[in-house]
Amino acid sequence: MSRIILFLILSLSTTQLFGQSDILGCTISVACNYNPEATINDGSCDFVSCYQLGCTDPSACNFDISAAINDGSCDYISCLEQGCMNSSACNYNSAAEVDDGSCEYLSCAGCTDVAAPNYDENATIDDGSCESILGCLAPEACNYNPLATEDDGSCDYTSCLVLGCMDDAACNFNADATASDGSCEYAQDGYDCDGNCLQDADSDGVCDQFEVLGCDDVNATNYSSQATENDGTCTYPVPGCTNFEACNYDADADVDDGSCEFTSCSGCTSLDACNYDSEAVYSDGSCTYPEFGYDCDGNCLTDTDGDGVCDQFEIIGCIDDMACNFSEEATDAGSCSYPLLNYDCEGNNLQPIFTTLIEDIVVQGSAVVDIEDVLIEAIVSPYAPPFESQFNSQDCYFDNSDVIVEVAGEFVISGNCEHDYTLFRSWTATDCAGYQSTINQIVTVVDTIPPVLILPNDISISCDLVDGAELGNASGTDDCGEVTITVQESIVEGSCNGSYEIHRTFTAEDPCLNSTTGVQIVTVVDDIAPVITPPADFTIECSDAIQLAPATATDNCGSFTISSTETIIPGDAEGNYIIARTFMAIDDCGNMSTANQTITVEDTTAPSLSIPADYTAECSDQLILSDAYASDFCGEVIITISEEIIEGTALGNYTLIRTFTATDDAGNSTTDSQTINVIDTTPPSILAPSNFTVECDEFMRLDDPLASDDCSDVTIFSTDEIIPGSSAGNYTVIRTFIAVDDSGNESYEAIQTINVVDTSAPELTIPENLVVECDQEIVFEEATAVDNCGESSITLYEQIIPGPNDNTYTIFREFTATDDAGNSTISIQEIQVIDSTAPIATNIPADFEGTCNSIPDATSAPTFTDNCSEVYVDYAEVIIEGSCSGDYTLQRIWSATDDSGNETIVSQSILVSDTEAPVFVPLADLSYSCSDNLSLPEPTLVSGCSEEVITVQQTIIPGNCNHSYAIVRTFTATDDCGNSSQYVHSTTIFDTTAPEFTSVPSDYTAECSDEHPMDDATATDNC
Repeated sequence: MSRIILFLILSLSTTQLFGQSDILGCTISVACNYNPEATINDGSCDFVSCYQLGCTDPSACNFDISAAINDGSCDYISCLEQGCMNSSACNYNSAAEVDDGSCEYLSCAGCTDVAAPNYDENATIDDGSCESILGCLAPEACNYNPLATEDDGSCDYTSCLVLGCMDDAACNFNADATASDGSCEYAQDGYDCDGNCLQDADSDGVCDQFEVLGCDDVNATNYSSQATENDGTCTYPVPGCTNFEACNYDADADVDDGSCEFTSCSGCTSLDACNYDSEAVYSDGSCTYPEFGYDCDGNCLTDTDGDGVCDQFEIIGCIDDMACNFSEEATDAGSCSYPLLNYDCEGNNLQPIFTTLIEDIVVQGSAVVDIEDVLIEAIVSPYAPPFESQFNSQDCYFDNSDVIVEVAGEFVISGNCEHDYTLFRSWTATDCAGYQSTINQIVTVVDTIPPVLILPNDISISCDLVDGAELGNASGTDDCGEVTITVQESIVEGSCNGSYEIHRTFTAEDPCLNSTTGVQIVTVVDDIAPVITPPADFTIECSDAIQLAPATATDNCGSFTISSTETIIPGDAEGNYIIARTFMAIDDCGNMSTANQTITVEDTTAPSLSIPADYTAECSDQLILSDAYASDFCGEVIITISEEIIEGTALGNYTLIRTFTATDDAGNSTTDSQTINVIDTTPPSILAPSNFTVECDEFMRLDDPLASDDCSDVTIFSTDEIIPGSSAGNYTVIRTFIAVDDSGNESYEAIQTINVVDTSAPELTIPENLVVECDQEIVFEEATAVDNCGESSITLYEQIIPGPNDNTYTIFREFTATDDAGNSTISIQEIQVIDSTAPIATNIPADFEGTCNSIPDATSAPTFTDNCSEVYVDYAEVIIEGSCSGDYTLQRIWSATDDSGNETIVSQSILVSDTEAPVFVPLADLSYSCSDNLSLPEPTLVSGCSEEVITVQQTIIPGNCNHSYAIVRTFTATDDCGNSSQYVHSTTIFDTTAPEFTSVPSDYTAECSDEHPMDDATATDNC
């Protein structure tokens, strides 16, 4: 605390007097709301809100190292390890320091005998539940148990003999069987044991091997009349254009449907044309070209000045009469434009025009016309004669208007065969002036007629003769060349392995790849049944395993299946009968043969009996009355039971004798007995009341435990123990209960723990918070406390938090009430000492009215006093402008502030008026000679209260000559309040100096007959 107080003192020593640029706030650095930008402490510093409340006792469980003020919440118990402190309990906690009453003795109770069948390896308390190891003690029995300690009558001598079908191919095959009982059953060929097809891809109920797969569509090229299941192999003619030169050539088509066309891929093939088609193969004569001087979008090719007019169309002083833009008015050479080759100045084509329409054509090879036999005509361009006459002085058109058309050339591009090629033909037209045009034609030559195919006849042949048989060959003819024959064979499965079709597909193809396809069908058949051999007849005992040997068979063409059916013929007893077996062999094509076998069965064996084992049980257990088991190899067995009870020495001790008799249908019987000993060795069970914790001033309930026994009533004994705690209100009550049945069996100890605690802090009443003026007396009242379980004491801690000045501070009074258990309550009283009274002003100067020259001085200031501190006075003057600069109001303001920032403001108002006119300072009248430098002085004004403006009016009063006169100036002074005055000043100009001669003619002597010169004299004047 001393460290904090030192900081407060240092902070207080740095405060400054309040000024206009100061910032109010908390200036103490250790305060919660410290403002580093504040320059004046405003008394708002808070030293509590940021100091954390909590437990400040390092020995408490909830000690808070960051807490600055103890809030009475210290806890000394919660951090102690709590748990069961009874070492015999299931949940004993060796580290526990406080018993929480949670001890229990059931979860770890069980059988602790490792030899018992119900041994519990996790049990630490034996609850008497260990059981004997029951089982069959006879080593020769199928279920002999070498670990059993008590025979339970369960010995079985027949179950380990496993009878059943030992053929793993049978539907009822028993993998565990050790002897065959002749019961094997087999699935029909092609089906599983449930009668379902082994393979039925289309789920139509017909097994795949019995279906005839193939193409059943009569429109397909591989249609089969014997197919019953479409296997997706149907192939169909693919119509389309088969000419690869055509625009719509279809590579997948095998039958030409006449759809070939050669126009959709034709177009303009000229790179210079606006509609040039890069994908066009053939020219259709549709090319369009841009106008002269323009591109295809109508934009000028050249427009140097960017005025939107093509340069070649402008007349900019071209003086060349051979130019298109020749101007007679041009005086200077400018840019000239000339026609393009084969065009006139307007962009008109000068080349000859073809009048014969030539189109691209497609023809068969035999229909090609020789290029020399094609008639092509052309005429002169109507623009050529005037252009040639104007620019080249060429007038040949008047004498020769004919155009000469000649063959320009013929180019051949070969195709895939002799009659598959393309002719590129061109003709040239030339007029008398040498202008020339060219026209082109594309002739596509094709061969699309397929050859004729001759097939061998369809045949039928046996399955065992088809290998190596001669099936025949196909032949073909074509009008345009040799024919190539190819053949492909495919097998179309039939209804069985020996019945199917061979489809032989022949293809005839000419040199131009035109082809014709046909199919020859070879039908393969199987009509011979398999040869079958049955097993031999025999006689066997009904208890013996019947070996059901299979039959054997052979077939001429493929696989087959053997199935059998059995008929039981009853005899004079259940164990005497005859098995009649019929075998049937069927090959893949349904050809069938049969054979028989007879098995005679006899019965001479008696049944066997197995009863439950003897055992001992607690009287509280439910007796297990197991059934006996009897078996007979050849028929049913009936079991009868009789019971006898032999009383023991007590109600819970007796013996039960159970006698079993097994009789078969032949009257043979077997008798055996089971003994069950019933005993009572189980102690009663007990459950203590639940543990609980109660406050020292609350009611403590004493509940009874719950106890029970399966065989008799119980008596409960109990003891109580009180364990003192750390205070009068903290202690523990240990209650121990034992239950005893009428046989003297004692239960384990059941323990209830009641924790009595004192966790309630005293109720503390403190004085109310106070706010007092700095000049008032502080009254310090005392606190009171009441505790629920004992005495309590009150301690007081006081802390003074200084304010921004000596008259403003806060007193924190921390009261702590503590009982003998260490529970405490903390409350804080806050007493704020404030200074809210502003200084008082006296001797305030009265308001005043006058002129600017009669304003009183400011030496008579008011007097200020304060109730708690010194007063700091600031003085300021404010001028309120009037209608003119001499009219205004002067405000004198005094501001008095005490140490706490309380402020009192008073003022004096002085009204200033300007009613006096400006006053001139007189000037002496002046006199100048006319030859003097004239200087006219300006008058000045005696200083007034407003701003003045001086105007002047000048008058010339003439004298007796030109250079003698008077200058009279009238000055008017006006201030901005409208007050004015005038002043007149005169200056006299006079001329009193005579002129002076500058030259006089010289004296001379002359003859009388001479001419006498009369020279002039010269003179100057100062004015």
